[in-house]
Amino acid sequence: MIIDGTNFTDLNGRYGGALYINQDRLTTTSLTLGLNYNSLRIYSFTDIKFENCHAEFDGGAVWVKNPLKMEMRSVTFFNNTAEREGGAIDYVCEPSPLEFEYDPDSPC
Repeated sequence: MIIDGTNFTDLNGRYGGALYINQDRLTTTSLTLGLNYNSLRIYSFTDIKFENCHAEFDGGAVWVKNPLKMEMRSVTFFNNTAEREGGAIDYVCEPSPLEFEYDPDSPC
């Protein structure tokens, strides 16, 4: 999934005020259509703004579970809240931990 040049403003949800991504298991749809499951688990976000989003539980702006790869470039989080965890992002990775790289030259 590629999301580019989008604003998510004043959105609410139970998990992930703006985006809820759960890649917990292979779906029947992807098997039926013959889709490459791993390609469905790659997410790219560029030039995105999450503002004033709220989650009733976790992930004020984004709640994500088990993506194969997730890239965020020029993404801004402003005034997002969650009642429990992850004011901006709540990331769940089972069974292995998240591989995270930080680019010190990034403006974020």
